[in-house]
Amino acid sequence: MPKLRLLLALLLVLVVAGAVIAQETELPDLEGATITVAVENAYPPFNYIDELSGEAIGWDYDTLNEICERLNCVPEFIETSWDGMIVAVSNGEFDIAADGISITEERKQVVDYSMPYITTIQRFMVRLDEDRFTTSQEFIDTEDYVIGVQTGTTNFDLAQELVGDDRLVSFDSFGAAIQALIASDVDAVIIDDVAGQGYTGANADQIKLLSEELSSDPLGFIFPPGSELVAAVDAALLSMEEDGTLLRISARWGLAAPIDTIADVVVMAAEGDEPQFTTLLAAVQAAGLVDVLADDGATFTVFAPTDEAFAALPEGALEMVLADTELLTRILTYHVVAGAVTSDMLSDMSVATMEMTAPGAELLGGEITITVAEEGGIMVNDANVITADIPASNGIIHVIDKVLLPADVAEALAGS
Repeated sequence: MPKLRLLLALLLVLVVAGAVIAQETELPDLEGATITVAVENAYPPFNYIDELSGEAIGWDYDTLNEICERLNCVPEFIETSWDGMIVAVSNGEFDIAADGISITEERKQVVDYSMPYITTIQRFMVRLDEDRFTTSQEFIDTEDYVIGVQTGTTNFDLAQELVGDDRLVSFDSFGAAIQALIASDVDAVIIDDVAGQGYTGANADQIKLLSEELSSDPLGFIFPPGSELVAAVDAALLSMEEDGTLLRISARWGLAAPIDTIADVVVMAAEGDEPQFTTLLAAVQAAGLVDVLADDGATFTVFAPTDEAFAALPEGALEMVLADTELLTRILTYHVVAGAVTSDMLSDMSVATMEMTAPGAELLGGEITITVAEEGGIMVNDANVITADIPASNGIIHVIDKVLLPADVAEALAGS
């Protein structure tokens, strides 16, 4: 898992970010201080526990790790419940809280805020087959309908405004409210659209978000009153905005549209301090396919082998392949599928790879076999997907631990 985290970091951070920042303003140096960060670990995509790895992940983790990288500090993430989080920060029990926290005038009386880093929209979440209402007014007008909300949130406040206390059912977490919705114990849940997309992604066959926008909320980190960290964190956030890192992190977690093409992502990962796609980049360049993968007018899914995967080819095979443009293009083509295919769309299946050719060549793809294990692991032929769903402006990248080879090519290379 450390290699996976490194790879994600390389994909999310501009390789020249430090130089860019230095040209503007010297950021504060926190001299290696440990910064305690309160998180709920139940609010995707900001912070939650990954079901497959058991690790705590999300936008908050990536962003605060990057902030501390720039400020020379060490974030210590501490899981705590939402209902007491704001009070705990106000009392100085944590240095920061990160939980997709809406900025409100009432909360400003007890905590300090960072600059807003994103604005979310509050919407109704309903069951997938809901056809009794499609608008908030239809819901409000029917007195039998009840709303599930998390206590102490701006969603709770909005629900009170819309229907009053008698039609509210409160829960300690959004996860509990959504399970109540699925079980038909409530008729709707009010939730920020960003978190709502995270929950619908995990329960796409049971729930959906309605399109109507109920209200909008800017979000920020919170600090104890008078905290000197506010200025430092704001400076880091501004530097991340300026060099594009904040947008890239947001894109990684579905909070913004990706700005980098597949070719850009491969280049950044190849040219980082500890490169992972050096060989893949060299292969794509040798085959003349950089412009193809940089095309925003097409959409691809790329199963991208790491440098270690290429190094595991039979001795001499890599050099032979790189010298043969036609063979190289065929192999690269075998790693590309048409369209943006995310991991949750994959099942046990055979998938046709693309016709993706260099100028003057006419080489077809082939067929790869996808296998999804019960515990959630994904295999492509005999390769494991070790990092899934890296977004790009023109598709998706899944990182794999072996080079995919058509059967006849594998046989030829083994005998070479």
